[in-house]
Amino acid sequence: MCESSCICEYTKCKNYLLCKRDECQILLDENDGLCVYCAVMHGKLTIKKNIKDKCILCLIPNKNGIEFANCSHHICVDCYKKKYIFDETTQSDKDNIFTVCAICNG
Repeated sequence: MCESSCICEYTKCKNYLLCKRDECQILLDENDGLCVYCAVMHGKLTIKKNIKDKCILCLIPNKNGIEFANCSHHICVDCYKKKYIFDETTQSDKDNIFTVCAICNG
């Protein structure tokens, strides 16, 4: 929520396919186009719609996918949420890092 008392223009976060958040444009500008949640939790991800290749975890094609930084593989948004979004009841902090592809270690 915007801290100023102005009427803000709300825009989709660059990671919108993951977080589904609209944010005040002022805050997006301060965080390189990311909502506050993504700026803190994920950073800017390369998310593409309907990737034809299969997700490396669930093996389902034609889903929205997050590409790994160092290779051409991807993980679908659903699997990313299950595996990498921190849930303190099931994961440790080190499991919350999305850095290495499970196929090529890229």
